[in-house]
Amino acid sequence: MAERRKPRPDVVPRIWTEEQVAWRLGMSVETMRRRSQELKRQGMPEADPLFLGRWDIKAIEHWLDMRAGLVDAANINQPSEFERALQNGEI
Repeated sequence: MAERRKPRPDVVPRIWTEEQVAWRLGMSVETMRRRSQELKRQGMPEADPLFLGRWDIKAIEHWLDMRAGLVDAANINQPSEFERALQNGEI
């Protein structure tokens, strides 16, 4: 039997579950499901079937940044405030 690796505490996964994405959006899973069509119409990235229906948090963060007007050509490849906080262990 293959040994399972324990997750490293200093590595934040890039692929998030439905619960994690709902938390990041400030809503319950039920609310996110109920609003899924509107979120999709507004450009929210969809879950990736390759990753068992999970979301790429960078795509979610980019979508949020674009909606808030925080992304422009000068900083499109820079980490968001949230990503910096994750990298610095603040979250």
